[in-house]
Amino acid sequence: MTKKQRILSLLQERAGIGLTALESLQLAGTMRLAASFKNLRDDGYSIDTELIETPGGDHVARYRLVPTADDGTPLNEVMADGISQVMDRVNTNGMGGRDEDVSKTGEVLCQSIHPVTG
Repeated sequence: MTKKQRILSLLQERAGIGLTALESLQLAGTMRLAASFKNLRDDGYSIDTELIETPGGDHVARYRLVPTADDGTPLNEVMADGISQVMDRVNTNGMGGRDEDVSKTGEVLCQSIHPVTG
């Protein structure tokens, strides 16, 4: 297994947790993640970087593989687009901001997520 494959496997196994350089050293035998991430990104994977604070007050990067839709679009982009479309529908239907329209807004949101067919 190549270093890139080991890193990808770890990112997939640790989907909700992510991976730091120290964890990569302990689990995959490498701390040099930049080359692997560049290769993975070149292959179409989306990797998110978050700076976290250690108990000692240092800041380190934690990397996570971003889940993707079937077409390869990162899910965070798909969801952001979906939310924008829902809000556009809500605002177009004149339901923005009035308390009496809350239940109708909920219906629009639900239909946008799971359209009723038939």
